[in-house]
Amino acid sequence: MKRAFRTAAVGMLMAAFAGCSSKMNDVDKQILTDYSPEWTTMKDDREQRIYRVVNTIDTNFRQLNDDVDSVFLLDRPLRLNRIPVP
Repeated sequence: MKRAFRTAAVGMLMAAFAGCSSKMNDVDKQILTDYSPEWTTMKDDREQRIYRVVNTIDTNFRQLNDDVDSVFLLDRPLRLNRIPVP
């Protein structure tokens, strides 16, 4: 009984270390190296990411113009006189 148990244990140990081997073709290797090639981030593909970046840059530059107007007090007329000046 002990001999059968030892033989089975050695056989399972050899099977565990050997594992299952299979030859992978080039397509399988390509899939495993880049599983989702069309996605550049977790939620966006390349076109969506470019659109988001362009939209952010455009919004930032439009906001920059508003900020410059506010800094130089160009966003509203001066109210130093009670009577409006034509």
